[in-house]
Amino acid sequence: MNFAFTIWIIVFLVFILPQLNHWMTQKSRESQVNSFATKRVSNVITMIHRQEKVSLFGIPFYKYIDMDDSEAVLRAIRKTPDDKPIDLILHTPGGLVLPATR
Repeated sequence: MNFAFTIWIIVFLVFILPQLNHWMTQKSRESQVNSFATKRVSNVITMIHRQEKVSLFGIPFYKYIDMDDSEAVLRAIRKTPDDKPIDLILHTPGGLVLPATR
């Protein structure tokens, strides 16, 4: 095995494989939310900040509730027609108090 091939395998394992796994998790989650919305005949709004193992050089990236999240949820609520029910799914470790209360 030559050196360049070994480097490419390491790059794949370190950078591409975790991103591929994260993308597959997102697609699975999206499919489940769509199925839930269809069964309940509602607009499903999600805010999911799981502590998944997405990292760069072994340093995990953590996400918590911030102002952008609260604005996105409010926009989704405003876009929902008045006669359509809303299901709100929150899965988060917490975050800033002001956006969470909004």
